[in-house]
Amino acid sequence: TVLALGCQAPAEPDEQPIVDVEPDGIDGFELPLDARACGTLGTLCFAVEAPVDPDDTSAGVVVLNAAVVLSEAEEPEGVVFVNFGGFGAPGAAQLAGWAQSVPELQARFHLVSWDPRGSGSSEPLTCAEVQPEVLRLTGPVDDVEDAEDQIAARAVIVDLCREEHGALIDHMSFRDHASDMDRVRQRLGVEQIHYVGYSGGTSLGQAYAGTYGESVGRMVLDSAMPAQGGARALLGYQAPAAAESLAAFDAWCARTDCGIEDARTAIEDVLRHASAGTLRGEQLKPPLSWTDAAYALIALQYSPTANDYLVEALRRGRQGDGQLLVGLSDAYL
Repeated sequence: TVLALGCQAPAEPDEQPIVDVEPDGIDGFELPLDARACGTLGTLCFAVEAPVDPDDTSAGVVVLNAAVVLSEAEEPEGVVFVNFGGFGAPGAAQLAGWAQSVPELQARFHLVSWDPRGSGSSEPLTCAEVQPEVLRLTGPVDDVEDAEDQIAARAVIVDLCREEHGALIDHMSFRDHASDMDRVRQRLGVEQIHYVGYSGGTSLGQAYAGTYGESVGRMVLDSAMPAQGGARALLGYQAPAAAESLAAFDAWCARTDCGIEDARTAIEDVLRHASAGTLRGEQLKPPLSWTDAAYALIALQYSPTANDYLVEALRRGRQGDGQLLVGLSDAYL
């Protein structure tokens, strides 16, 4: 059973979707012997070895960091895996906070997440030598020439990362991540899991169901993304949603007299500072890039509860102060 929700941001904590299933029980769940306390709410972390290349075990292994919040029920009904999206957002550190936001779910199920390969504590791809090339990616893509320059820069970045991290950089597809997810399932000894995926995590859920269909029961795909079609299909969904979000923010500002007359103009002003290298802050060395500023502003459009913060970020950003935006950019990426 799959519940796919609209192409929008994850709901606020008190609105998080609950997997409504009949009790199934857990067949074979076993807490790994290396499980250790690693966070609040009794979070336990454990290591999972997965092949770098699922089709060639001789390519080595990647060690994943996984986490579980155990249900308080005497007889839990199953295990729910969650992926927070972001195309690699670490899950272990976010699991306890998410568990607190879905108390009805946590009361009935063990909850599990993990740091996807290349992120968090799962052998992160630091790619330390790529920073000069990353700076070439800042700024908008206004024409074909800009697009070609960015494509070329990305190819250089991949090559530099490959020199540092070897074969792992060539095995970061959703198919590879789905294989990792199944290794976590196997490590816990359960035959079947349920799944909640947000944003990019919805694509992972689709990949997992397509390959390991017998191992997944119910799925909730929140802010569902297209499984096929690449960036063009994704932008076809996201661009109208972004326009709708800005229109809603403008309407809110008009009602509350927030001080921002036109969100699009304000955002362009902030990004103009970023392009010029003048979006600074006490802890910003170097200045915040166009790309990082854009991601931070996107993050602030996910929920109307962030409107006040967005107003302040825009107000300061138009004056060249990017300090409020840097933490949001880091969290989003």
